[in-house]
Amino acid sequence: MSSNHFPCRPFSLRSNLTAARCLLALTALAFCLCTSRAAGQTGDNLSGPRQQLLDAVRLAGAPLFVHPRDPDDDFNDQWNRLFAIYQLRSASISDPQLDQAWSDIESQTKQCLLVLYRIAQIDNAKPSGLEIFAEAITSDNSQQAKDQTNKDAVNWLLSEAAMGMLRSQFRSAELNLENSIGELASVAGNLSPSQDSAAIGIQFGPSWDGTWDADSLQLTNFSGAAMDDAAIFVTVREASGSSRVHVYSVSHWDNGGTLAVNYPVSSGSYIPGEAAGTPASVTVTAMTANGSISSTFNLTQQVWDSMARAYCDPLKVSGHFLGGYTEDQTNQVYSPGVEFTLAGVSKLPIKSVTVYFWTGGAEPLGVTWNMGSDEMHQSGQIYDLRSPLFEQGDNALSAGSAPQHIALVFNLPDTSYQQVVRIY
Repeated sequence: MSSNHFPCRPFSLRSNLTAARCLLALTALAFCLCTSRAAGQTGDNLSGPRQQLLDAVRLAGAPLFVHPRDPDDDFNDQWNRLFAIYQLRSASISDPQLDQAWSDIESQTKQCLLVLYRIAQIDNAKPSGLEIFAEAITSDNSQQAKDQTNKDAVNWLLSEAAMGMLRSQFRSAELNLENSIGELASVAGNLSPSQDSAAIGIQFGPSWDGTWDADSLQLTNFSGAAMDDAAIFVTVREASGSSRVHVYSVSHWDNGGTLAVNYPVSSGSYIPGEAAGTPASVTVTAMTANGSISSTFNLTQQVWDSMARAYCDPLKVSGHFLGGYTEDQTNQVYSPGVEFTLAGVSKLPIKSVTVYFWTGGAEPLGVTWNMGSDEMHQSGQIYDLRSPLFEQGDNALSAGSAPQHIALVFNLPDTSYQQVVRIY
């Protein structure tokens, strides 16, 4: 039930907890976590570790949506989400692994809030709970944080770069927090191991080195039943061997219903989640109070090739031969080559380009340009490729002559597919 999906318009999740919803979530979660030690933990007892984990995800995980949402770099939404987690610090949790994971989440949450607090003070922003947090960090012996805020304020008056640095610091702290939240997936795996199945349909479209603005993920519930109060764990494994986990809460997921999320290549300062480098597989596990289901989508070579072929189908390349010459005033020598432009696609990732000249011999003369790190070619831009190798060898181009035919071969990253274009 898996197929590839090509992202068209990037969007990012935003935490939509208002102050009132934060208070309700906080109250419910505090009740479950703080009373759990006295509760039984057999089977699917809702007061046991499984329910503790679901409540933790409800607060710490990001929401998933039926319809895509536009990017929203919202300071207050992120503050409300983080402040709700912070308010629950030192909660009593019966499961040791979950307790450790939540402790790490609390620690990283505080680091995020410290940066946001400094930003709020400089910008005179007043998100809900700001005063409470200020009192808390003062009692936690955070005079250094207050001194840093004053220093940031002075820097802000001198240069707008100070705010950019703070945003960068928040992004770094937020990534650490997302990694800590991702550890909840390990807790879920130990509480309710599940086998891969077709119960969750996965459509995943990689950003393909920035060709699209985001990795695109769509999930469809094929379990045969609706899911309520579910935790969704998305594990993206990269070809490099690394992996990242995204954690979501879903209040209701209809059977046959689709949820969607994008992971932007360049994320905003307050938007969690970002695109993987070169994804190799995506595993999605959905956990409810009654059990878990899991499915995996593998980005095989066939998937990459199919994606590249479909993307390049409307590609058009126009170009012409560039004769060699020597500049009169500087005596600069310009070798023969080719000039070309792309059309039909907005941009094209290229690993290497090989230019073939047919000069009358049995075999064409080919010269390859390796791009090093994958280079993005833009539609409408003019590219010149010249090389003295066109004038060397048995099939060399003679001085003052032009090739009979020219062809370009584009080798694309992450795929064995080659786009071959004959100019004339």
